[in-house]
This record gives sequence, C-alpha cells and structure tokens, in this order.
Amino acid sequence: MKLIGSRNELNRRNELLYSERFINKKASIVSFLNKRYNEIKSVYVLAQIQEQDEDIYKLIVNSKLVVSFKLSRTDESINDISEISVLNYKKSIEKKADKLDLAIALDMLNTDIQKAGLSLKRKRTIDK
Repeated sequence: MKLIGSRNELNRRNELLYSERFINKKASIVSFLNKRYNEIKSVYVLAQIQEQDEDIYKLIVNSKLVVSFKLSRTDESINDISEISVLNYKKSIEKKADKLDLAIALDMLNTDIQKAGLSLKRKRTIDK
C-alpha cells in the first residue's frame, strides 16, 4: 500500500507513536516482550480490543513479527500468545484500515532504522 501523506495517515501515525509510549509504560507487557524476544527495538499496537476481563493486543515487534496475546485485567498475566511474521500477516489481512496501519508502522520503523544508521555513521566519523 502506498502512503500519500493524508490527514488520516497522520492521525494514525500519531496513534501508533502514542501506542509505543503506552506499551512502554505497561511493565507486564515490557517484561513479557523482553523475556520472549530479548532486545526490543520497536513496538507498535496494531489493534487493542477491550473485553470484560482482559484486553487483546496485536503488536508489531522489531518490524519482523506480529504478536497477539491476551492481558488479564485482574493479575496482568499474559496468555493465548500467537505470533506471525510480518510478511504472512500482510498476506492475511483483508481490511483496508489494517493494511494502512501496517504500512504506516513499517514506514515509521524504516525511518527509525535509517535515522539510527545515519547516527552510527556520524558517530564513527567522529570517533575516527
């Protein structure tokens, strides 16, 4: 899906940025992600569904995996974990809004990677 810089895209981009900060404040989710996937470089919420006793999350982690799980509201335990590669997730989604969310998240991740690469190059130059 090609991004065109629309207001809708900008709004969703801001929501994804907020979701990253939200996840980083949820100690149980951060702990789960770090234990399961070691180093977490990036994470965005693609979907969050609130149910009576739990919340269901779908996250894109490190631009490689889409991880889904249920977070209990009573004890913050995490269960019903599933994961799928971003490529397979991309093939499976049908809703245009979900495709747009994924495209924006991947664009944001690629931008972050490029910025990090530039920072490293500059740092190496300075260190020499």
